[in-house]
Amino acid sequence: MRRTPMTCRETVRRMMDYVEGVMPRDDVNRLEHHMQKCPRCVEFLQAYRRTPEILRRSADVRIPRAAARRLWRTVRACQQQQATNRRWTPLKPDRRK
Repeated sequence: MRRTPMTCRETVRRMMDYVEGVMPRDDVNRLEHHMQKCPRCVEFLQAYRRTPEILRRSADVRIPRAAARRLWRTVRACQQQQATNRRWTPLKPDRRK
């Protein structure tokens, strides 16, 4: 039985299975056949494979100490404001009875 060629949409949707090696062999063949003719999907696969490393490197960026102090001051001020806004206010009795 001959299966239909894989489309770009299906290739992108199935990319994780392909990269993780859990795609059935027939689908691997269809995906690889599609990518032989589709440079856009090849570029997508290359970017997809680079993403984890890019994310790991982005976590190595250090924020300057002065900026960190300003950020924490802002966070604490927001937390204090929220705590102030959450204070309990008694309800007034309904006098329409």
